[in-house]
Amino acid sequence: TNWRSLRVLDLARLCITELPNAIGELLHLRWLDLGGNKGLKRLPESFTKLINLQTLLLVRCYALEELPEDFAKLTNLRILLVEEDGLRHMPSDMEKMTCLIRLNRFIVRQRKSSTKREARLEDLRVPRNLKGYLKIYISPSYKHSKRYGGGGGYLCNTEHLNTICIKWPYGEHEEERNSNDDADVLEDLQPHSNLKVLEIKRYPGLRIPRWEREHELAASLPNLVKIIL
Repeated sequence: TNWRSLRVLDLARLCITELPNAIGELLHLRWLDLGGNKGLKRLPESFTKLINLQTLLLVRCYALEELPEDFAKLTNLRILLVEEDGLRHMPSDMEKMTCLIRLNRFIVRQRKSSTKREARLEDLRVPRNLKGYLKIYISPSYKHSKRYGGGGGYLCNTEHLNTICIKWPYGEHEEERNSNDDADVLEDLQPHSNLKVLEIKRYPGLRIPRWEREHELAASLPNLVKIIL
């Protein structure tokens, strides 16, 4: 490419199915919109060379199932908007992405065929300045485990978020799930006390977390103005 000084690139809704490896040569790129390219299946490995990228928009990229393995090299990324339907998991090593202030979806899945660590709920502790709205999607394959040093408090640094949605899959996946796992997940996802809106969709657990019980909710979330169950 001859446009190596590009800072902004809008490729939204252009029916793109594949990006060239040369995209990695745009080293000064700060803002990239790929939204609405419903047939885009992958991002090239060279994509992780865009180390100055600050905004990446991937909403309505329904065919995009995963991000490059070394995606966390984009340590200057501040805004990442992804599509829940299609993306199978978040990139590993997200704890390195400390500059994130906007993340609309956090998708938690188990990658059965991979020996590398997949993104886990623990990674939500790292971005300290997330703002606005965050949806956490718990996939049917996810098995919650505290043996990785989890210990809860995954949302303890989300004081700037005003809305959180925690979503489980539709009922047809219930046979794959362990209700104790789901209860532990929700227990460990206690929101920050600054939260204003909490939405919990299709929770299949049999136990209500301590922080959500009648006499605890007002103390745990004193600024809550809306709850949707």
